[in-house]
Amino acid sequence: MASMPATQPPRSPAPTSRPSAPPRLQGCRVVTTSLTARLLIRHQLQALDDVDWTLVSGDAYDDAPPGLHVDVVPIGREFSPADVPAFFRLLRYFRRRRFDLVQTHTPKASFLGLPACRLTGARTIYTVHGALYFAGNARKANVLGWFFERWCCSWAHQVLVQSSEDEKAMPRARICPARKITYVGNGIQLDRFVAPSEPAIRSERPVVLMVSRLVREKGCEDFVAVARALSGQADFVHVGPFEHDQSDALSPAEIDQIVRSGLVTFIGSVDDVRPYLASADIVVLPSYREGIPRVAMEAAATGCPVVAYDIRGVREVIDPASGLLVPRGDVSSLTTVVGALLGDEERRRRLGQQSQDHVVSTFSEDLVVERLRRVYGAIHPRGRSRATAGGASGGATPARLHRRAGGAETERSPGTAVCLTVDVEDWYDGMAVLGHTLPKPKAPTSGLSALGRLLDEHGEGAKVTLFTVAKYAPEVRDELVGLAARGHEIASHGPDHGRLPADADSLLEWLRRGRQALEDLLQVPITGFRSPRFDLPEGLSLTHYRAVLAQAGFRYVSDTHQLGTGSDVKELPVLIERRVPIGGGSYQRLLPLTMVRSALERAVGPAVLYYHSYDFGATLPDVSSIRSLAEAKQLAGRGRIMPIFTRLVTRYGSETCADAAG
Repeated sequence: MASMPATQPPRSPAPTSRPSAPPRLQGCRVVTTSLTARLLIRHQLQALDDVDWTLVSGDAYDDAPPGLHVDVVPIGREFSPADVPAFFRLLRYFRRRRFDLVQTHTPKASFLGLPACRLTGARTIYTVHGALYFAGNARKANVLGWFFERWCCSWAHQVLVQSSEDEKAMPRARICPARKITYVGNGIQLDRFVAPSEPAIRSERPVVLMVSRLVREKGCEDFVAVARALSGQADFVHVGPFEHDQSDALSPAEIDQIVRSGLVTFIGSVDDVRPYLASADIVVLPSYREGIPRVAMEAAATGCPVVAYDIRGVREVIDPASGLLVPRGDVSSLTTVVGALLGDEERRRRLGQQSQDHVVSTFSEDLVVERLRRVYGAIHPRGRSRATAGGASGGATPARLHRRAGGAETERSPGTAVCLTVDVEDWYDGMAVLGHTLPKPKAPTSGLSALGRLLDEHGEGAKVTLFTVAKYAPEVRDELVGLAARGHEIASHGPDHGRLPADADSLLEWLRRGRQALEDLLQVPITGFRSPRFDLPEGLSLTHYRAVLAQAGFRYVSDTHQLGTGSDVKELPVLIERRVPIGGGSYQRLLPLTMVRSALERAVGPAVLYYHSYDFGATLPDVSSIRSLAEAKQLAGRGRIMPIFTRLVTRYGSETCADAAG
């Protein structure tokens, strides 16, 4: 996926002012130990360089990336009375630094850091590397996990999940509403692991490798049990740090006893795991809890088969149909699968290749970085209005500028916000959807160029939202890019001109497909949605529909329906008076302009009006060629719409829906 800027392109400056660079986001990541930063987010901090990052760690991070500012605030990994002063240290720190966003990782950093940050007014983001509440967990552990996750999510403005299972399970368990959750996934730098490495271990016997911290939760005791059962058939090697501050850590006495038995060779912590993965014939991951396990991705990327417990996260990386996954805690089955692979080199090679193909196509960290870039693109620096940063104005609404006939700009006090919107779609495609296929000119004009010139004449006081059908967008890409660069908003009008899918899963996929297509094509974040036909999905309530919109990543919706305070997304309904959608250009061409203006000036809340890109001089059939009532309905009087739009934007100006949504 191509790189995407974090915000909509900056607006064009007024003719008399000098352009200034938009303020950069000041971001903070919080981790319990520097090991988390080193292994999990180092590449992200370097790749997401459109944010000025600070890292808060519970211990020193001596080999931090160049340019990364690191502050140490001691945080213990186990819960203890020392957490109280740690919380107040974090609170004082966040009050002093005033970050635009604070993103937490790992349980303890999140438990303390989220409330400390939220109390200072900054944007709080909770990263769920693997929820402590999950299917198959012990009952007591799940009760504690439920309360822990509920606590963290309640303090977070946004929750980022790595596992698609967590994305579905957390709302279902009432831990966190779906509108807060964004799936970002997990990934690795594939080129580092696909490329061959020199093996660190050479042995005449196969090498069975485990990479983890030396704690019971990771299944280290189970790995030793497999080594004991298969002693003499392979060399069993463990790579990973010894733990001293974890209650479930293997004790020095236990490790010493295993070493004396000769069952497992302990390498300890290493800076680069690739030479050890290159040495392995099989990697074993008997972990009892994971998010999306990095070691499974890394091992699979090298072409090594991974045998593991069938748990949340692991089964997203390793195909359950491969036969490499066994029930959680079933050491006997784990031993059987490892033993069978040791005796079948060809099967090891084939399964390793299948795993590599899957990981390479799905788990690139570049994909994670782009998803995070979209998350940060919706956040604006503190202390600046969104009007200055490309979004909604904070505090008092500024007076709008508009031009009189002579072209001079004057100020007028706005009543309600006026949002002029344009549905960018192909007239011929829309008619075909309605069952009227008409011949399309070879090189039709879209109307967007004329719209752009009209808006340019009205300066900074006239910004519109362009609800764009993704299927049509490639035909008008250059015009859309130009409009976005001048401060106009691009929003989604769906992937095609069809009706909304009736069931929630199909609808979610349809919504995401349309949004993603526009973001990939135009390289701008898409936060608003309008259905192509202003319809509702037949199989869903309005409440459920709004929840699915939030889950798809939209911040607001503009249509003809209104749920109210129960909506998971901001609602910007088009202007309706006495059941007439007077906000629509197709209706305005049939009404006196004074009636439209009167309704607009009486509106409570943002007054949203909508037009079509083909209303601005697009190539349409001549009225003389009308052959059906449907064509007459679409074409008659359409020439009135552009003059109406011009008079309204001259009198009232316009702001984008994103601005109005706040």
